[in-house]
Amino acid sequence: MIERRTISPNRDVGAFAHHLLTTTDAKTALKKVASEKASARRARSRKRWQFWTAIAAEIEARSQQPN
Repeated sequence: MIERRTISPNRDVGAFAHHLLTTTDAKTALKKVASEKASARRARSRKRWQFWTAIAAEIEARSQQPN
């Protein structure tokens, strides 16, 4: 079962993107972010949607960098 925790939008985007990438691969992380973005849109929360959009951009940027 997947543990669901509340994520603070005040958390650093880079740190959270790093956390997602270390716990899962980039494809799974982007799926999780897409789910959270959809949830934020349904809740009509602009701050949450912007937070998750920034995390998605950070994950994509980090996954395209050569190791």
